[in-house]
Formats: sequence, C-alpha cells, structure tokens
Amino acid sequence: MLRRLTLAFALLATAAQAGERYVSMGSSYAAGLGIAPYQEGAPARCTRSTRNYASQLAARRGLTLVDVGCSGARTSAILQPWGELPAQIDAVTADTTLVTVTIGGNDIGLVGGLYGASCRQRGEASCAPATAPTEADYAALKTAMTGLVAAIRERAPKAGSCWSNIRPSCRPRAYAPPRR
Repeated sequence: MLRRLTLAFALLATAAQAGERYVSMGSSYAAGLGIAPYQEGAPARCTRSTRNYASQLAARRGLTLVDVGCSGARTSAILQPWGELPAQIDAVTADTTLVTVTIGGNDIGLVGGLYGASCRQRGEASCAPATAPTEADYAALKTAMTGLVAAIRERAPKAGSCWSNIRPSCRPRAYAPPRR
C-alpha cells in the first residue's frame, strides 16, 4: 500500500520543481506509524517515520519537505492546536507548492473499530464495544474537510493538494505547479 501511495503522489508531483516547499499533514497514515526509523526531533507521540510516503516523495522529487503528520490526529488537529502541538495548517505558507493530507480515519473511529473487531474475532473477553460511524459523523467529517480545503487555498492559493486515507483520492494530473 505504501508503494501505491508513493506512486500516486509521485505522479501528482511530477511537475514540481526541486527545492519547492511540500507540506504533508495528517494522522498515522501520513506519519508512517510502524515504519521505523522515526524522525529525530519530531514529537514522540507522532511516530513520524523517515520512510513515510511524504519523505519518499520529497526525496524522489527533490522537494523541501515540511512533515507535520501525527499519529492519532483528527481533522481538528490540522486547523487548531492539539495539546502541545501547533495546528498542522501553520506549516502551509504562501510559497508552499504541494500539500498532501491524509486524515479522517480517527474522526470516524476507523482504527478503534478495526482493533475492536479484531479483538472480538479472536474471542477475547475485554474488547471495545462495536460501533459504526453515523451519518452525523460523516457529515461532520465532510464539513471539517471542506474547512481544510478552504484553509489550504487561503494560505497557499497556488499549491496543488492531494487527499488520501486508505486509498489516494486524487487524479495524477490534478496538480499543476505555479508558472514561473
């Protein structure tokens, strides 16, 4: 899956010029939870990998990466501070040419639901209760995503953006860097 994501983002950023600013925001899928080694100096709870898709894309395209993804983040952590962490959107500036956002699973309980289902499948006694996202959860996520798009456009109107969670949700030709 990581290889597929890297390929999708590489196609998206084909026209990006070496040295241009690239911001990666999101949750554990963006941070690369479980993919060692982790970035030195990054907050420990973020488990931000040096081999996540953003790092691979930046290395392949020669982009200047600002990686602010953090495991456990919800959409609210992008637009406002989350505990001791600043809002992830603060990393997006007018000179940002590419933004990738991988967020939303924690908003609808995706990981907790998967852990609970796995626990019940194994027949364990103390599993989290089964819950499914409601229409209200999805509506709130849609509203949050709409706000994220607006915030990115406001801060970096010329930036291309790609949104993903489990599968990429962008078209490879959707990104066009600013003309020089």
